[in-house]
Amino acid sequence: MITVYQKLTKEATLQTSSDISQDISKDFWVHIESPDEHEILLIAEKFSLEKGLLSDAVDPNEVPRLETEEGVPYFFTRVP
Repeated sequence: MITVYQKLTKEATLQTSSDISQDISKDFWVHIESPDEHEILLIAEKFSLEKGLLSDAVDPNEVPRLETEEGVPYFFTRVP
């Protein structure tokens, strides 16, 4: 599941959407929970991220860590 949270300049509240194809320019947070392969591919393409590292993020055997790939930081964590 993908949820995009975005604050527009004149609004006090966050807008939410599940449409990752929308124009996301600034002031946004993308929450991804239990993504399937299609969603991982969408996120990788939309934000020019490494698909393999995104797949690592959903692997239950991966350990929490900070990794940098081509200048892009990837932060892996586990939340109970």
